Amino acid sequence: GLTSGPDRGAVERWLARAREISEAVHAAEGTVGQGEESLRFNPRASDQMNHLERLGDARPAFEHAVNQVRGLVRSLLELHPELGSTELAPVLEALGDLLRSAGIQVGMFGRLQQQPDSTADRDASERAHEAALAARDRAANALRTMPPATGTGRLLASIVVDGERLIREVDIRDGAHTAGVAVT
Repeated sequence: GLTSGPDRGAVERWLARAREISEAVHAAEGTVGQGEESLRFNPRASDQMNHLERLGDARPAFEHAVNQVRGLVRSLLELHPELGSTELAPVLEALGDLLRSAGIQVGMFGRLQQQPDSTADRDASERAHEAALAARDRAANALRTMPPATGTGRLLASIVVDGERLIREVDIRDGAHTAGVAVT
């Protein structure tokens, strides 16, 4: 969790992984573009167009998620020296829960691209979303007890905001990119 603080190597691995995911998203954009072009010239494959459109709608969710993760990791890097602080423990514990649940939610959003009819993945995504919202609320309440206008408080608040944006991107029920998930 965040209360013990990750080592700098772990945070740098997170940034590297975010870059890898970003590169994969860009590669997928090219593949989707080729698929769309192919479908335009092959009318018999038109039944695949809905699937391809859904994938195209999901792509911005992943791009935005990558950007949110980058922001989160950068904030954690700035916060790194204070991660072991006992006075920050309640906020950090809630933020750890928020980020863990958001990670599950992003993973389930991705799995629903591969298995759009998976009830188990939909249920796991919704449970993770509810857990992330609860953790966000706990983090916000813990932040209210901190002195205002400190650099640490601003960083922690930015992590809460970025976490909230992240879970909204991949909310399969009411999120910004629900068209990226097949309707069941």
